[in-house]
Amino acid sequence: MATIQSTNASLSDSSPSLKKSPSFRYGRKKSISRTATEIDDIINQLHGSDPVRFELNRLENQLRDKDRELGDAYTEIKALKYQEHLKEKAVEELNDELSKLDEKLKKTESLLESKNLEIKKISDDKKQALSAQFAAEATLRRVHAAQKDDEMPPIEAIIAPLEAELKLARMELSKLHDDNKALDRVSKSKEIALLEAERTVNIAMAKASMVDDLQNKNQELMKQVDICQEENRILDKMNRQKVSEVERLTQTVRELEEAILAGGTAANIVRDYERRMQEINEEKKILDRELARAKISANRVAVVIANDWKDADNKVMPVKQWLEERRVLQGEMQHLKEKLTVAERTAKAEAQLKEKYHLRFKVLEERLKSSSGKNVSCVTPERPMSNGRSQRQSLGGVDNLSRSSSSRFSSRNLSRNRSISSKVYDCSKLVDSDKLFPCGDDHANKSKSNPEDFVSGMLYDMLQKEVLNLQKACHQKDQNLKEKDTTIEMLSRNVETLNRAMEVENKKTRREISIMEKEIAVMRVDKGRESRMVRRPSAPRSNLGARTLFTNRVLAPSVLVPPRSFMSTSSSSVTEVRKGKEGPENYGSENIQILEGLDAVRKRPGMYIGSTGFRGLHHLVYEILDNAVDEAQAGFASKVDIVLLADGSVCITDNGRGIPIDLHPGSKKSGVETVLTVLHAGGKFGGASSGYKVSGGLHGVGLSVVNALSETLEVTVWRDGKECHQSYTRGKPHEPLTSMDLPHNLKDRTGTCIKFWPDSEIFTSGMEFDYDTIAARVRERAFLVPGLTITMRKEDEDPEKNRNDEYCFAGGLVEYVKWLNADKQPLHDILSFRKEADEISIDVAFQWCSDAYSDTMLGYANSIRTVDGGTHIEGLKASLTRTLNNLGKKSKLIKEKDISLSGEHVREGLTCVISVKLPNPEFEGQTKTRLGNPEVRRMVDQSLQEFLTEYLELNPDVLDLILSKSLNALKAAQAAKRARELERQKGVLRVSSLPGKLADCSATDPEKAEIFIVEGDSAGGSAKQGRDKNFQAILPLKGKILNVERKDEAAMYKNEEIQSLIRALGLGVKGEDFKKDGLRYHKIIILTDADVDGAHIRTLLLTFFYRYQVSEIIF
Repeated sequence: MATIQSTNASLSDSSPSLKKSPSFRYGRKKSISRTATEIDDIINQLHGSDPVRFELNRLENQLRDKDRELGDAYTEIKALKYQEHLKEKAVEELNDELSKLDEKLKKTESLLESKNLEIKKISDDKKQALSAQFAAEATLRRVHAAQKDDEMPPIEAIIAPLEAELKLARMELSKLHDDNKALDRVSKSKEIALLEAERTVNIAMAKASMVDDLQNKNQELMKQVDICQEENRILDKMNRQKVSEVERLTQTVRELEEAILAGGTAANIVRDYERRMQEINEEKKILDRELARAKISANRVAVVIANDWKDADNKVMPVKQWLEERRVLQGEMQHLKEKLTVAERTAKAEAQLKEKYHLRFKVLEERLKSSSGKNVSCVTPERPMSNGRSQRQSLGGVDNLSRSSSSRFSSRNLSRNRSISSKVYDCSKLVDSDKLFPCGDDHANKSKSNPEDFVSGMLYDMLQKEVLNLQKACHQKDQNLKEKDTTIEMLSRNVETLNRAMEVENKKTRREISIMEKEIAVMRVDKGRESRMVRRPSAPRSNLGARTLFTNRVLAPSVLVPPRSFMSTSSSSVTEVRKGKEGPENYGSENIQILEGLDAVRKRPGMYIGSTGFRGLHHLVYEILDNAVDEAQAGFASKVDIVLLADGSVCITDNGRGIPIDLHPGSKKSGVETVLTVLHAGGKFGGASSGYKVSGGLHGVGLSVVNALSETLEVTVWRDGKECHQSYTRGKPHEPLTSMDLPHNLKDRTGTCIKFWPDSEIFTSGMEFDYDTIAARVRERAFLVPGLTITMRKEDEDPEKNRNDEYCFAGGLVEYVKWLNADKQPLHDILSFRKEADEISIDVAFQWCSDAYSDTMLGYANSIRTVDGGTHIEGLKASLTRTLNNLGKKSKLIKEKDISLSGEHVREGLTCVISVKLPNPEFEGQTKTRLGNPEVRRMVDQSLQEFLTEYLELNPDVLDLILSKSLNALKAAQAAKRARELERQKGVLRVSSLPGKLADCSATDPEKAEIFIVEGDSAGGSAKQGRDKNFQAILPLKGKILNVERKDEAAMYKNEEIQSLIRALGLGVKGEDFKKDGLRYHKIIILTDADVDGAHIRTLLLTFFYRYQVSEIIF
């Protein structure tokens, strides 16, 4: 575990002293001859910075990360299983509900059958009663016929019992009629219940389908989890292989160290090891650069030829297939490069070992030469004297174990020979000189005179044999190196072949791209030339071919086209050029078209209904509905019926005044035909002659547009005691307006019925009306016009799909807000007010909810929904914000002078509906999505301010609730802003590297590394000069750090000195990203001045370590 030592710069007795290494104490002195223990110490120090152990530590960290990821994956699997269990429960509950609904359906069917039987019985009883009545009448007729007979009894006596029976029969008939009516009501209620049950079943089936989709997604997620587990297993296997390789490398390194210690000094070990590491790092950098270049070139090729790649069969290859082949080629290249790297590394290791052998050969040869120079005369000519070297140039590392064993064997042989030679030398007086020295007594006398230079012939033979063995081993190594060199050459040839293939493909794609760019440039030049020819019709055309050839050859290369321009160029440009050639050369007044009547609507329908899709189709219904609602707003209609028929038509009927049917003085047509066939013809333009004070229609084009875009339109008008009818086809009438008198009891009937079939030539994307979409619009209109009843029906070929709804809301906007907040928790009652001034009427209803965190504001102008807002919405927002701020400061609920609630905070949880009605609204376009009258903003602002001020002053509890919610929204926004800023600061610390002023050490093992935190750059400079950079790091701090005991995390992460500390220690940010295993130094030493400021700095640092969770690791 790491420790913290607090040390003063003065190194006084009261403070713990700094432990100094020998290099720190004595500097760089010349090393004296070291003993074996000192050499062992040096080797142990070298092991501290051993990259093999560093690689082991890194792999262990990766294994821990993989274990952690596996744990997360297991937790996710458990969560998914739990979710699947919940989904299964939900499915079971839905199945139970379905079974219950089936039982209810069966019960209702049995009840209907019983009711049908009762109805049959009642009908039978009716038939019997009728037959009895007929019999009684026949009897009466017989009685009347026989009245002339005197013998018959009096008629009263005969009729009296029959009349009693008739009364009883009539009473029974009335009862049966009542029962029949009750049964009809019951059957209707049962039908409604059946419809509701069917809707419930449909909802349940939809939920079941959703559950099935969720189960399918869950299965896909489980498959992904299995894939992740398989990848984790593969990674674990690769990690184990890497660990085994690292262990083998470690064993090899140990054996090499033993061999080197047996035959050389520690200095050679250090030098060779550092040189080897430098060469490995350089080759790694080179390979990384080459790999990066290959990736960049491959990505460029992928970008350029993604849409036009061809395989070996000259077929267009999909992008995915090409990317897969490129990935396989890159994998093969990477595999070959890895083999090449391993081979080169092994060659370097063997080359270094070869140099060491050569050093040993030199030593032995020098000894042999020195000995042979003195013993030339005693060497026999038969003894071989070859000391030649075998020259190698690379590769080794695979036979390290055999090499180390041979070196140990040779060292043992040398020691044994050395002991034998010493024995022979000591016993030279006792051994016969003729046996040992066959050259005679002269040499014996010389050897006696110079005993120190004497080397025996036996020792020389042994050394010579050892040299021969070494030469043979070198020769074998040379053969192995040659084989590995050939392997390396083959690998490099394969890599070059792959590179050439990639270059060939690149060149091919570049050529294709350049050809296509030239073609596009030629097309553009041709188009420009044709346009110039159109502008200059009198120019001669005889040299057209030569000019085109000159343009293609000269101008095409100068046109610059983006690299992927040919991909975005479609055939439209070619067709435009062709159209230009076929079009007229002169443009005059005869080319100007005049669209009369409704032809302009059919030519450009988007100008009038927005689009010819789903939205434009339903806009036809809205136009007719708005006309009916305008009648209701004017007070002339109380009911509107909308029917979606099975043949694709729509029928809308109202009980308003009806379209005028008399002759129009201007168009000389009936009023019905005028409004249906003439654009900008209507009674809603305002003024004294207008038929409406307030209306949603303004331009007089709504009904005529519907007529123009309908395949067939039928209009029926009830007015002035007559029923008038007329039909149209694509805006043109079939026949003049026909009329017929209404019956006497229907003389007072008024209204209009419009039935139309949309034109399939206009609405090509579909002509099916959506019931729910129209119903939502109908509900809005019913809310906006209190007392208006709107019924909506759908008739389908399948009776089960028929629908029927009725909308009527007497409360108006209050009920609208109540309906919008049905699932919310309101803070207070709904507030509403109405005001009318200067022919402008304002109706507002609003309410705040405690469980809502966004606003819902709906604006309407003349019952038209303004989706994009307008001046009435702007005035409402401004008045709300200003009024609540003023009341809050006045009531001192907003105490801070510099705090002001913004509109977003005031409107949080607000549901508001505003409806304004004015004679001349200014809408943007025919679709009417935004109101632009400036006088409306001023009036809404003033009216709402007066109402809110008066109400909230009388109801301070409501003001408290609204302001408390707004203040909570402000606090939440400020907290979110602080959290975002804090997260940004943490993100900077996550991605930042080590601080620039940190003088790091070369040790990678945290247990052996230590860091000095010094006071200022001057102290840091002195500490850097005296430190041991192998395991000691220096971090100078500028002044006193922040007192984190009194500051929050945001202020702590903003401080530069604390940021430097966090990055230097490597623990990450506090919280979830805090890495206990990331501590880079297990010994932290605080080195400050021996004064009050130094003590303060030490205290601040210790406080930071305690609050930063470092204490959990250190203490």
